[in-house]
Amino acid sequence: MNMHPFEGTLNAVGLRRSGRFRRFEWRGGGGFAGKSVPRRLFLRAAALLLLIAFGVPGPAEGQDQLPAARVRNHIKSFHAANRQHVRGVAISSIPILSKLYSANKYNPLWVDSEARDQLVQAVFAVKDDGLDPEDYHLSDLLNLQAEIRDSVKPDTEAVADFDLLLTDCFIRLACHLSYGKVNPRILNPAWNFGCSISEGDIVTVLLNAIRSSNVFDFLDCLKPRVPYYRKLRTALAVYREIRRSGGWKPIPEDARFVKGECSPHVVLLRQRLSLTEDLTEQGDNPELFDDEVELGVVRFKIRNHLGIDPTIRRTTVVELNRPVEYWIDKIRINLERARWVLHNLPSDYVIVDIAGFFVYVYRNQEIVWRSRIQVGGPFRQTPSFRSKIDHLVLNPNWTAPPGVLDVLILPEACKNPEYVSQEGFTVLDAGGKAVDPSRIDWAAYSAKTLPFRLRMGPGPTNPMGAVKFSFPNEFQIFLHDTPDRDAFNDMQRAFSFGCVRVEKPLELAELLLNDPSRWRIERLLEITRTQKPQAIHLPHPMPIMLVYMTVLVEQDGTLFFRDDVYERDKAVLKALNERNEMVSYPGANEPDGWAHAITSRK
Repeated sequence: MNMHPFEGTLNAVGLRRSGRFRRFEWRGGGGFAGKSVPRRLFLRAAALLLLIAFGVPGPAEGQDQLPAARVRNHIKSFHAANRQHVRGVAISSIPILSKLYSANKYNPLWVDSEARDQLVQAVFAVKDDGLDPEDYHLSDLLNLQAEIRDSVKPDTEAVADFDLLLTDCFIRLACHLSYGKVNPRILNPAWNFGCSISEGDIVTVLLNAIRSSNVFDFLDCLKPRVPYYRKLRTALAVYREIRRSGGWKPIPEDARFVKGECSPHVVLLRQRLSLTEDLTEQGDNPELFDDEVELGVVRFKIRNHLGIDPTIRRTTVVELNRPVEYWIDKIRINLERARWVLHNLPSDYVIVDIAGFFVYVYRNQEIVWRSRIQVGGPFRQTPSFRSKIDHLVLNPNWTAPPGVLDVLILPEACKNPEYVSQEGFTVLDAGGKAVDPSRIDWAAYSAKTLPFRLRMGPGPTNPMGAVKFSFPNEFQIFLHDTPDRDAFNDMQRAFSFGCVRVEKPLELAELLLNDPSRWRIERLLEITRTQKPQAIHLPHPMPIMLVYMTVLVEQDGTLFFRDDVYERDKAVLKALNERNEMVSYPGANEPDGWAHAITSRK
């Protein structure tokens, strides 16, 4: 059975479920959400109803009563004056907006009512993506429409400003749906997930979308086209429906739950578990903690990374009592992260799911293999970045990285002059010549000032284990084997010094080499027994992405919430909730970066 990115493990213990987490999924062609005819009709009806409620006509009623030349001159003067605001509203897309109007000879862009209707639909629809319609001038557009409608004589500036706001809304939507509202480089200066640059002319593409009344579909196609994203949108709708129905009542933290016993608190527990479909069967006695309630508790604990023990402790009650808004925010945060990284994926690639502690291999965009991993601890975090695995090394040497030197080796060497030799390190100078470690004043150095390298050869204590997977990066991060096998049984596996330890590394090596005639796992095992280093270059470098997602999704839509081990969610949510004044990525001063990427997915 093929699995999706960032999937959970509920099926592994036979606790499959279905229901409302699929009921909200809109069906349509193309494999991505928001594309079906019923969905579009619903959004269009909602948009028109809101316009009617505001008493606002289509903008053409006022606009068409004005000479086009007057509107054109106002738009042209906006460009010439290098204005940054329209009626106090910040315009965030000046460079590309100017190019669009220049290509259109400064005529209004939104003269077609169908294109305008579709843009309004798209603004309403972004709420389903965890975004805020107000970031796209919704209230300002409606108010300006009303002003145009209520004017005895249509105002040239109002009509032109309305067109400018619509255009900025369109560009801003395109940017945020393509690469997220939040600029990941602000949160992580080392972020290297760049844009895909195409040879296409973005101005032509945007103009064609407007002129062909294809605005809604164009914007919809910019979202990640992966099941993970679609299913997160479905889950967001479900949790918002739970919120609309009143959410759940808190369970007293001192409540006592014993299987086979009755308690009024079991009623609250049943209600809570039923809302998220962890409990699907109801017994005759709502106060009885029976087998079904116990199974529901296990489901909930597995989905929330709390183990499989059915015992309800205080930590379990705390998680059960988190308000529904907490889970909504968690989903929104990960929809944003998906927009950062899940575009234009190759057919074959490796994903390291840092917060989920798994690594996946994809062939033809389907998962063919996965393995548990260990990642960096909170003080030695595994970074998020993209690269390509170009070679692997069997029986690798290990050179102690700066973090290990500062935290472990140098302090021990200061206390025990024999420590370095006892641990099996060879000390090498800058020229690669061996140095006697007993002659070094270890207390005089830090990792930054140490003029030596400490290298450990192949063997059972080498932290790299039997194989290392190399890919260019500035962080000195590898995927590798490890002698610390028992740690893979832990649920929370964030305790490495930043590198990624793989539970089944030789299986991964066989997959990446992809040459059964030469590199079967038996052959790889033979080489590892020699304990002699051997580098093997991949015939085709494999793209690899290290990503941080705190919500996983099963193929049937089941959600798995993971600990925010690096405490990154809060900063993303804060930025996501702030009013956005600029196009986010790569920036207002680099419009062609994201713009050409839009062209590549038109």
